[in-house]
Amino acid sequence: MVIVIKILLLAFMLSCQHSKPVHTLENGIVINLDVPDNTTFKASDIFKGVQPIILETKPESLIARISELQVFEDYLFVLDRIGRSLIAFSREGKFIRRIGGLGRGSGEFSTIEDFTVDPVNRLIYIMDRHIVHKYTIDGVYINSLRINVNNETILRAIQYFDGYFYFTVAHPKENDSLLIQIDPVTGGIVNKYLNLADRKYWNGTPFEPVFFNRLHGIPKYTSLFMESVVSLDDISKCIIFESKNFPTTAMIDNIKKQIPHLQLFAITEMNKITGINSFLETTDFIFIAYNFGNRLITSVFCKKENQLHNVLNFNNLVFEAGVPFKIRCADNNGVFEIMEVEQLLLCLEYGVLLIENQKEREPLLAINEDSNPIIFYYEFK
Repeated sequence: MVIVIKILLLAFMLSCQHSKPVHTLENGIVINLDVPDNTTFKASDIFKGVQPIILETKPESLIARISELQVFEDYLFVLDRIGRSLIAFSREGKFIRRIGGLGRGSGEFSTIEDFTVDPVNRLIYIMDRHIVHKYTIDGVYINSLRINVNNETILRAIQYFDGYFYFTVAHPKENDSLLIQIDPVTGGIVNKYLNLADRKYWNGTPFEPVFFNRLHGIPKYTSLFMESVVSLDDISKCIIFESKNFPTTAMIDNIKKQIPHLQLFAITEMNKITGINSFLETTDFIFIAYNFGNRLITSVFCKKENQLHNVLNFNNLVFEAGVPFKIRCADNNGVFEIMEVEQLLLCLEYGVLLIENQKEREPLLAINEDSNPIIFYYEFK
């Protein structure tokens, strides 16, 4: 069964024209992103504080770049796709272990595309192209499973949810689905969802993670040029975004004609909303970051107020400077943000560090180019 969100999107948008910025629907909500910027709404309005987590820097724990972060119990699982490694840290940033390793032996892999956690059975799955390696939460290898898809199908990401694997397809062809449901025992296809029309016939690889809310609440999926975020518990249940700044299909067709290495430049030069870069839903809030040309815009939807805030210089807890607020995951009490070293050093050079606690300031001020990326934990009031 292939469900085409474009049809739902058109119906919802036609029914919701000229109405409130946020509309509640039977299968979700519609959020209009074209609301005035709110410069008075700040991180301190919803968070009572921030805690820097300095990831321990050892030869065995060096990270080139954090591709993905998932938090489970007292573990921070950090995926470094460049370094082809999955590393477990404690909540305090202490190195615990690597999960698996490069090679061709038992429990080893040739690359890591993505990973996912089964929180009920306390398992970790590492995606190695068409192979999924299974480990205990403590990193003990169990077995491997081959996914029964065509060898030409390029899988991009993996998400475990409610007894199934979900895989996304990179460089889909016209008849390919964007999202595939897989039986984790046999590796066979259970269902297929969405198609190229849902992302305006763009068949390139998304530039950012496509699964969000991975361990907190219901996992969500979206991709480049999609105007909705769908829930894995019910693909027809989605959050739909409205804006006059979304590109048309004709614009996408024009980009596809560009020389491959110029396509990314053409996308940013289009000065349009190209997709949801970061999405996280908690009990009271939905945090959204989306690409608008070469800028990253932060929006916060407050459920109790039924109000969306487009915010500039939102984060007044870390730096006295405009820094995009891009969070990756949450627990029951707060949210986690990743900051790469180069961005932190730039902020330290041009912005004022607002963290006053000397015990937390000193490690941040000691960060250098050889340090691991930083994680900030924001605790709700």
